[in-house]
Order: sequence, then C-alpha cells, then structure tokens
Amino acid sequence: MGSRLRSKELRRKGMAVIITAIMLVFVIPVVGLAIDAAVLYTIKARLQTAVDAGAVAAARTLNKGLTLAEQAGNAQLKAQAYFQANFPEGELGATQVTVPTPDVSESGFRRRTVTVQGSAMAPTYFMRVFGYTKTPVRATGTASRRDVNIIMVMDRSGSMQNTGSCTPMKEAAKDFVSLFANGRDRIGIITYSTSYFNAFPHTMDFMTASPNINTVIDSITCTGGTNSPTAISEAYNQIFAIDEPGVMNIILFFTDGLPSAATASWPVKRLTDVRYGYGPNSSSGVNPPTGNYVVSTGSSGPCTNSSNCREQVSSNSNTYTVPPSPCTHTVGSTNYSWYQTNASGTKYLQTSPNPNYTPANKTGVIVYAGNGQPTGGTIGLYQALAPSISAASGNVITDSNGCRFASSVNYIRRDIAYAPSSDLYGNSMRGYISVDEYPGSNPYSGQIRVDTPQSLMKAFKNATYNAAVRIRGDTRIQPVFYNIGLGNPNATDPLDQPDTDLLLRMSNDSTSPEYTDTQPEGMFVFAPDNTQLNSAFVRVASEILRIAN
Repeated sequence: MGSRLRSKELRRKGMAVIITAIMLVFVIPVVGLAIDAAVLYTIKARLQTAVDAGAVAAARTLNKGLTLAEQAGNAQLKAQAYFQANFPEGELGATQVTVPTPDVSESGFRRRTVTVQGSAMAPTYFMRVFGYTKTPVRATGTASRRDVNIIMVMDRSGSMQNTGSCTPMKEAAKDFVSLFANGRDRIGIITYSTSYFNAFPHTMDFMTASPNINTVIDSITCTGGTNSPTAISEAYNQIFAIDEPGVMNIILFFTDGLPSAATASWPVKRLTDVRYGYGPNSSSGVNPPTGNYVVSTGSSGPCTNSSNCREQVSSNSNTYTVPPSPCTHTVGSTNYSWYQTNASGTKYLQTSPNPNYTPANKTGVIVYAGNGQPTGGTIGLYQALAPSISAASGNVITDSNGCRFASSVNYIRRDIAYAPSSDLYGNSMRGYISVDEYPGSNPYSGQIRVDTPQSLMKAFKNATYNAAVRIRGDTRIQPVFYNIGLGNPNATDPLDQPDTDLLLRMSNDSTSPEYTDTQPEGMFVFAPDNTQLNSAFVRVASEILRIAN
C-alpha cells in the first residue's frame, strides 16, 4: 500500500517537472519580450521628450536674426542643441542616434511650425536569441510660433524724470523688443505725457527700419502729465487699422502714476457759478469789469473797464463767484460774447446774457496739476497730438478767441463749464469710481466738476478703465492688455503711485477683482522700483511668447 502511494507521488512530481519545462519554453520569451518592450518604451519616451524640447526651443528662437533665413537657421541650431542635450549618443544604450535637421514651415496665417524628427536604434536583451539585436525607434515633435502685433504705450511723464526712471525704462524697452522676430512680429510705439506722440509707426522691420526702434527709444525724454486714456485709445486705433484677427494683438501699457490728463470736447462756461479759483491775478482779457475784480495796481478810480481791472480769483483752494467765459464765436462778420454792446447800444450782462452767445465746445487736453488732491490747479487746453517725442504737450488749441486760457493755460476754469460724460474716444468718465459733481445750488448741478484735481482724477481713471474694457470687447481682433506699473519707494503720497487695482482691471488679469473669462485674459506686472523694470518687461515678453507658441 505504501509503495503504491510513493510511486504515485513520484509520477506527479515527474509530470510537474515536465509541465514546468514546457512552460519555460513559452514563459521565458514572453518575459524577455516584456522586458525589451519596457526598455523600448522608455527609450521612445526619452526620444519624444528630446524632439519636443527641440521643437519648443526652436519655436521660441524664431525671433533671433534680422532676416527670416537667419531666424530659421538659428531655430534649427537651437533644436539640435536641445535634442542632443536630452538624448545624446548611448542614452539608455541607444545607438545610431540621428541628430535631426528641423523643418521650419509656414503652417498658417502668420504662423510658423517647427517639426523635429529624431530616430535611434534601441538595444534588445532577451530577443537576441531570436536574432533581433536592435529595434528602430522614431519620434516627431512639433511646436508653432504665432506672430504678434504689439503697440507699446510708454509713459514719459515728468515723474519718470524726477525719479530717475526714464533711462531704466528705455533700456528695459530695448531688451523687450529684442525678444521678438524682426520681419515677422510687428511692433509700434506710442509715447505719452500730457499729449501723445506716434513715436514709432508699427512695422515688421522694427530692427532694420531707419531709424530703427532702438534709436527711437533712446530719443525719448520724460516730461509733462499722464494722458493714459488718450494713449491707449490711439494704440487700439493702430491695432484696429492693422486688422489681423489671426495673430496675437497686444497693447503693452506702461505707467508710473495715475491718469492726470484726458482729451475731450469740453463745454464752454456760459453761466455764472461758484467754483474754485484758477490762478494768478491778471487784467488780460477781463470782460466785463464786474464780479471778483479790483482796480489794478497803479490805476486810479473805480473798476470800470478791462484796462484797469484785474480778477480776484487767484487761489485755487478758495471758491469765488465766477462769470461766464469771455470766449467769443463768430457768425458771419459778428463776434459774439456773453458781454456785448450791440448796434442799438444794448448791453448784455451776466444777469441777462447775450442769447446769441452759443459757443461750440472746445476740443483738447486738460491736465490737473499735482497728484489728484482735493484742491489745486487745472491746466489746458492743449492739442492731443504732441509735435515731437520730446514735447510734453501739443500747442494750445487754436480755437481760443477771447478765451482766458489763450493768455494762460492756468485760467482754463474760467472757460470750461464741466467735464463731459465721455472723452473724445467715447470712453465714459463715469464708472467704477464715483465722480465729484457740482452741488444742487450750482447751475451745473450733477455735472462732473472741472475745478478740482480730485474730481478730474476720478473721471480720468474711469475713462482709462472704460477704454480698456471697450478695447478688450473687440471680438474680431481680440486685443490683450499687458500692463506694467512702476512704483516709487521714496514717495510719501499714496497718490504718487500707479493704481494697481486699476491696472489689474484694465488687463483682465486672473487676479483682478472683476476678472471675466468672456474677454481676453492679460497680465499686470508691478515693478517696485526702477531697478526691477527690466525683469518686469522680460516677464511680460516671456508670457507673450509662451502663449504665442
């Protein structure tokens, strides 16, 4: 009985050995194939990483060189360098590594695609028993570089000069433009202070134009106010005129302060009201001698006519009863004013104004003095376009017959009734910031005050903000705002700084308090001082190129 059991156990063991031997014939090749497949997969993944890195690096290098051929050549060299760094000969035992010659092709409207194809022979280990010592591996990587249109809107106000930031700004701007492709990307520059200037008309040949863009940047001088709403509106007009919805259309807005000027159609003051004074005493243009006047120094007798009277409205922190503007307008051969003696000897006074005195609005730039304080000066009217890149403002507007601002831009409050609801570009001066209005006792009750810097600061902020919202709403060309704000660590007045909240809202930055995904997302970068301007501009350029890929 026991011998039969032992015999049966031995037969079972023999069968197990035979079955195991048979299974090994199949299992060992399967395991070997799995190991070789894992090696092949790893090498394939590493090769794919290498070609992808080469393609992306090449696409980002398509800006290097003054000609398109140079740019393509530099991109190919960069792709090869990145490929070899990620997949050198012998990587994971691979041999016969082919260094690719990238292809740069026009793949769409103002879009170039870099294609990088790499190959190598992957070693086998277990499959050698079947005569397979190597296995070919191939990978293809592509990356596209979309061309961009950029209008740089550069603040060259007096505060830039006062803080020593004008030169660092120019150096940062030159480094910024060097990161884009001459002959492919399009760049233009609008500079602005009190008035704007089309400093460098947009062109693809920004490095080879005469003068080139760097020469123009070097010629920038910093002086004057900060007419932000006009500058970005003019930048949009240029982007709109280019009319290329297939590319990235970008407005790069740089500033170191608050909007302090705006261009508008300003209503002429036709009524007597109470408002803040507007500047030094002067007998020039006084007409008629009623109201806040005294006898001029050295004159005798009562204040009876404009030749011996001077206005007493010298303090811009005190209020006065101010008569209508002495501006005149011409109909036929007659110059009409609010105070006038007609052919029959009738005199019109502020209590019974001339019904023919209906002067048209005055179009130009008004700038407030200082940093938007409750009281202070108001200056104007200037032409919106500056005559040169070094001029702070345009000339005083020519439509100024009889007006007080014709003799001194400080007297603009005598001539202008109030700030209109919108600037010349249709940007509302009302909005997310509540504005200061004339009180109910004033004949201009409910209108935006023009006689304090604070009221104009709020109105100009709104105009700047509404300009950005309006521009971003163009669904055809989809302009994107990239904003850079420069701080002043030595400033003691919080109003002597850029408004970061405003700049976030303008750019539709993802951290904006009113970010919306229905309009293009931009970026706001803050440079605490002028030593960090270059890094701020480079960061913006890097983001533009990242999105353009």
